[in-house]
Amino acid sequence: MSNSPQKRCILAIGETGLGKSFTATVFGAKGVKVGHSTESETDKVTFYDIGNGSFYVDTPGFNDSDEEKSDDETVRLILREMQDRKISKITTILWFVRTDGCRATTSLKSQARTIEAFARDHNGNVWDNTIIVTKGDERGEGPRAAAEEIAKKIHEQKPHHRELNAKKSFLENTGYFEIRLFESLSERKKDIYATFPIETLDKLNIFKRSEPERILAKYRLLMEGHTNHPIVLEFKKVKCLNCSEETDPRLASPKCHLKIIKIHKPWKNYHSKEIGQFHSTELVKEWDHSIGAWTVRVITIGIVNPQTYEYECCGRKTPHDCGNNKCEPDNCKITPGCISVCERCKKIPGTNEGCSTEGKHNWGS
Repeated sequence: MSNSPQKRCILAIGETGLGKSFTATVFGAKGVKVGHSTESETDKVTFYDIGNGSFYVDTPGFNDSDEEKSDDETVRLILREMQDRKISKITTILWFVRTDGCRATTSLKSQARTIEAFARDHNGNVWDNTIIVTKGDERGEGPRAAAEEIAKKIHEQKPHHRELNAKKSFLENTGYFEIRLFESLSERKKDIYATFPIETLDKLNIFKRSEPERILAKYRLLMEGHTNHPIVLEFKKVKCLNCSEETDPRLASPKCHLKIIKIHKPWKNYHSKEIGQFHSTELVKEWDHSIGAWTVRVITIGIVNPQTYEYECCGRKTPHDCGNNKCEPDNCKITPGCISVCERCKKIPGTNEGCSTEGKHNWGS
């Protein structure tokens, strides 16, 4: 399928349970199974015909309830389907997210990195064609912060994108849709908003499931201009020097099975000798309370005041006292490990063959 200006390819991605499948029905998709829980109703990439040669692409949720499926595998599924259907352009990405306040969480940054992956060879800014969709009353700056951080890191590695790198914000043209479904409101709020005119509800982003045309009008407004600068999908074939697989690295199987190397993992620090306790403080000057010291004080009428040095943490005078476990455990420290070993086989690196196998593609240029 070629995307002429009047045709659209709308890609919906994000976590499960945030409305991707419901939104497909808003755009006119038929036969959509819509769920209302955190269990994924979509376990494969589904292309819905929404008329005029346009498609709505529904995808499995990131951080899905299927623990065997990774986000990377979801990306591979999406791109493989698009390549098979000869789709070369995405006009709009709908990113369905949980706001989670202002924090750029690891999950949000991972999803933002995925969005950038679709536009790996695109000369424009993928965020100009992205709409961030949230459910609830507050936008939250977490998704924006995550996207800004990832976009900056990725475009710094593309020096030819000088105009993009000069931007104050990569998200200055990103759309936001904080949708609030009337059916999800409290009974008190329902009573209040039921009296509001449609124009006011539109401004408040409050919509009923039974009025998809109102939601669609909002999406159309946010997507305005996207067909003028679609995200170009370029699939470049590169050969793996290990197994001779020739494909776009984004489409390749996650591990190359023909060249296996043995490695140790994970690493853990440990002590090469017997573990002892060591002082957690410096030596401090204290009165010498020995019999000899007090004898000197009496004879000199206090003119001479013998003093000694001891560790404040336990009162001992040498490190060896502390090592003999005469200290309180909470006061003195156990030193951290000084040698790294494999946590699985307990061997020191370089002394034996690895205990785990791992293979990775070695892509040529």
